[in-house]
Amino acid sequence: MLPGERRLLPAVGMALALRVDPARKLSTEVLAMKIKRSKTFSGTPWESKVGYARAVQVGDMIYVSGTTGTDPTGKVMAPGDAYLQTVQAIRNIEGALTRLGSSLSMWSAPRFMSRT
Repeated sequence: MLPGERRLLPAVGMALALRVDPARKLSTEVLAMKIKRSKTFSGTPWESKVGYARAVQVGDMIYVSGTTGTDPTGKVMAPGDAYLQTVQAIRNIEGALTRLGSSLSMWSAPRFMSRT
């Protein structure tokens, strides 16, 4: 990035680099650069119904969300057992990362949420 440039990452899979003239505070040049975007799917029934992807890779970042303790058919594994469902959810995440060429060992900043 050049001095005075700012990066914006819109959700459309593009990165915009704006060069700003500090004296005028106006954008003097806009550069559009394509960013590689890949998705991986788990095969669960709701993916096609609501446009859901197990994981999305944008550039060198992989975003995973909404992962539950279900099998590929969408059946809840080990009903009533939060531990086994968590193990299955992590297996689902691991599979998605593997399909995108990554692994759990490269995973950072995990956040787990549970609703009881």
